Amino acid sequence: MELDVKQIGVFGINFSAGFDQTWVTFWRKDDHWDVEFFAMVGDDDPVETEPPVSIEEGERIIAKAIAEAGIEQWTEHYGDEDPDQVPGLVWTLDIDDLDRNDIVLYSGNGGIPPRAQFDALIAAAREAMPEFAVGMECFE
Repeated sequence: MELDVKQIGVFGINFSAGFDQTWVTFWRKDDHWDVEFFAMVGDDDPVETEPPVSIEEGERIIAKAIAEAGIEQWTEHYGDEDPDQVPGLVWTLDIDDLDRNDIVLYSGNGGIPPRAQFDALIAAAREAMPEFAVGMECFE
């Protein structure tokens, strides 16, 4: 499957482990992307911010995530049978079209795609939200 960044309306990544959870979601608007961010890690209070990102910058970040993480080659589910493991980690990657219909929904329970690819996904998301997934001991 080939992902066309111009046809993506939602790009969201969610992680949780134990009581720790964090997510970042890009929502396409007419002239920008809203970036929703939530983190509740350890004893820290939840943090919610919504900095807008230009259409061009959002598309660049998402295209980078798709290319560098090799998202088009991922399988739908990852678990204990996968070689790369992050014990306790539960995650999803949700990509929707402009009408909010699912394009892909990938998930994992302990297992992840190849670690370098997964790290590239997080690095791309951190370009818009540097705090994303920081402090999650299960993933550091």
